[in-house]
Amino acid sequence: MRRIDGTDRQGEYKGGDLNVAHLAMRIKMREVFIEYANLNAQTDWLCYFDDDMDSQVTVLKEDLVRLKPSCSPNCWIGDSYRNQTETPAMGAWCMQRELAERVSTLLDTNTDQDLRWDGTDDGGFYGQVMKPIGVNLVSSDNWYSQIHYPIPANSSRGFKKINNDHSHNMRLEWKKDKSFMEVWWPTAAVFNDKYGYATQAA
Repeated sequence: MRRIDGTDRQGEYKGGDLNVAHLAMRIKMREVFIEYANLNAQTDWLCYFDDDMDSQVTVLKEDLVRLKPSCSPNCWIGDSYRNQTETPAMGAWCMQRELAERVSTLLDTNTDQDLRWDGTDDGGFYGQVMKPIGVNLVSSDNWYSQIHYPIPANSSRGFKKINNDHSHNMRLEWKKDKSFMEVWWPTAAVFNDKYGYATQAA
């Protein structure tokens, strides 16, 4: 863990100075790519997770391998807002090495002002950094940010992924359904930790 100067006030988007919060988010996002460039390693993927996101690494790797043929060499994978393409990744994403190197160079050679990036690390990052270079998010059905959750369903998977409209936020009784969890949990690559998936699956 390393503290990044200028990122202390990113939480002010919940109530405070939005401009300061958004700047802090952009500093944080830039630092992800600076660290990546400094690794000098031939890693296949660069992954970014908010502190309230978690993953099952084995399932995540399988998911990336499954999706890679459809988007390589510009794979940017996550859970998109309202489960539509061309929308920002919510809470976490993984980016193929070739694309990560392109984005790293772009950020290294352009200021926020050059890019007209004055927003956040999700919607702003998509709109002013990724979309202009022609890259859209590939949304995975196995990723569950704070805006999606699974429910039991009569389907080949035994469940479906639905939008969280907030009215169900505190009524997630399905977590107590052990048989459902046994079907759904092995498919969960990335998930928001507030739903307590891991503890329910234990």
